[in-house]
Amino acid sequence: AFWGLMVGLVVGLIRFGLEFGVTVPPCGSDQPRPPAWWQSLVGDIHYLHFGLLLWGISGAVAIGVSLMTPPPRREELYRLTWWSKDATEVREGEDDHNFDQSPKQNLKPIKSDLPTWRVYFNYLCGVEMASDAEEQQTEFKQPVVRRSAEEIALECAESLYEPDWKKLMVDSNAVLLMSVAMFFWGFYA
Repeated sequence: AFWGLMVGLVVGLIRFGLEFGVTVPPCGSDQPRPPAWWQSLVGDIHYLHFGLLLWGISGAVAIGVSLMTPPPRREELYRLTWWSKDATEVREGEDDHNFDQSPKQNLKPIKSDLPTWRVYFNYLCGVEMASDAEEQQTEFKQPVVRRSAEEIALECAESLYEPDWKKLMVDSNAVLLMSVAMFFWGFYA
């Protein structure tokens, strides 16, 4: 998918540069006409037809690159595909990242050290501030919890849970937005 997008971007930018880099003179003008190769590549191809052509090129590159690379093993796909989103197995290769599970040291700013405008800005943005350095240090002291790979995998699977009412809301909004878009497309086309 990545290389399909990159090839599509490059081809689209080339077309963009060719389209806006050459000015087509109006009818009856004495200005020189664009070269014949430009006319056959850009002038004779409607932009919507070029969009369909670009979609085909990007899709062909994405499929070609996908077929040329080895497929990932099943153990590397847990929670990466729709069918394995509820899997609680440990994904292979996940331990290689060596994530630090300790909390980051994000200390709250001390209110008295900040200018007045910054204090008001922090209130407006919902940034919590400590009244003094002692409060700042006592709130940061949190125990570091080390979890096993199985516990992390279970937590990741549970984070993907979506209640039925949220599914219904998202699906209903999608149908509504597609209906509105089709109405506008049909009305203004």
